[in-house]
Amino acid sequence: MFNRTVEPEYREMRKNVLAQISAGRLTEDSQLSKVLDSLELVELTMEAEESGVEPAVEIKTVKDFLWLCRAIDFQRQRKSDQSLVNALIGKVDFRQVAVNKFNSWAF
Repeated sequence: MFNRTVEPEYREMRKNVLAQISAGRLTEDSQLSKVLDSLELVELTMEAEESGVEPAVEIKTVKDFLWLCRAIDFQRQRKSDQSLVNALIGKVDFRQVAVNKFNSWAF
């Protein structure tokens, strides 16, 4: 009925963090625990896992959080791009493309 996409939670968290940085209430070196509560940290962890991002270090600071958000964005975009490619490949009969190309060559 509704054709609306729900924005991932980490993006809303990032908007909130960036607004606080802009307002001077936070710096990139601030502890993430000052900004996000435990439920938000769990949601962030779940979204990172779902996207396939496995940080090599513990996410402790705002700077780490912003890096993680970029990594999740990158992985989500990669998966989206791959899904599009797979959908396009599924709709194209490459054998027919090759036959058409072969037939188009004048001997």
